[in-house]
Amino acid sequence: MCAWIKAVFFIALLGLAIYTTVQFVGPYDRELTFKSDVKEILKFELQSTDDATTKILDKAKRLHVPLDPENLSVTLDNGQFRAQANWSETVNLFNQYQKKLNFSFDIESTKQEGG
Repeated sequence: MCAWIKAVFFIALLGLAIYTTVQFVGPYDRELTFKSDVKEILKFELQSTDDATTKILDKAKRLHVPLDPENLSVTLDNGQFRAQANWSETVNLFNQYQKKLNFSFDIESTKQEGG
């Protein structure tokens, strides 16, 4: 009987660990993907800061990154585009525990014509 209880406990603990990991991986994966995509946008796809802002916000929406326009700044100085942003996501575990994750980036890239 004792071995059976240990096995059930171990399986439950393993399930909890997997569930928690899956809940936290999503926001961090979105952050990494979003940063990579913003770097590409800043390098090749821009006409103006307004164009960059629109494309970055569109990318955030498609990746389900909760980025509000007031938390995004795009500037152009001497041919260098710079994007700064911050946002938060909340991980909800079993509707009992919530953890707020804060993300930000400051990416600078040279504008390349014809890319």
